[in-house]
Amino acid sequence: SAVPVGPTPAPSWGGDADLPRVGLFEIPNSSRGFESAGQTRYVFENMWRLPYRSVTADQIVSGLKNLDVLVVPDGYSNYAMQALGSTGKRALKNWVADGGRFVGWQGGTRVAIKAGLSSATLTGTHANAPGTLIRTTLDADSPLAAGVGSTVWVMYDNNDTMTSRYSVGEFPAPGSNDFATSGLAEGIDQLSGTGIVADEPLRAGRVVTFAIDPNFENPYTDRLSLTWEREVMPYT
Repeated sequence: SAVPVGPTPAPSWGGDADLPRVGLFEIPNSSRGFESAGQTRYVFENMWRLPYRSVTADQIVSGLKNLDVLVVPDGYSNYAMQALGSTGKRALKNWVADGGRFVGWQGGTRVAIKAGLSSATLTGTHANAPGTLIRTTLDADSPLAAGVGSTVWVMYDNNDTMTSRYSVGEFPAPGSNDFATSGLAEGIDQLSGTGIVADEPLRAGRVVTFAIDPNFENPYTDRLSLTWEREVMPYT
């Protein structure tokens, strides 16, 4: 039988001196970029109470001064690349290499790939599981799994699959002990072993990329913990 689950409390960020300086880049001229960035702003402002500032393509080109973390939600990545140009791509890569942390998903992941920050690849799939929750596994040794557990439910919406040698979360094989879904899941074996999140070093910085949207309609607090509480804070 179902058991009600209470709300997850907002994370304790500590004092102002402990807070990372977070920027949010909304992919311009993209309706999905507008939606995804808006959903992220809601989490920052109303759920996490996390200070942040909006970042423009011009500011990325200028070098992202006084910023520790850049969050790039979903959106049409080609528009982002047009806005950044070759100078912006180079500036973004240099910022990460000098110690910045990039966190992106879906279209944001494609921005990381196209800017040369990430070695991950995204590939289409014929799996049919629109809006289905799927239980996935996490690398217990990854800082992103700390306090989250060895498995996490993600919302799969016929997303592209991600392949990365730096994957720290994957879809398990159907029939395995870790595999479970909440509904329709046709051809789901195509997801087996592919990544949901990768944590890739780039010299002094990190690039955290998702194949799925960890903020999808944001009721699933374990995914939010995986994203915000672990990724925006400095590694220990």
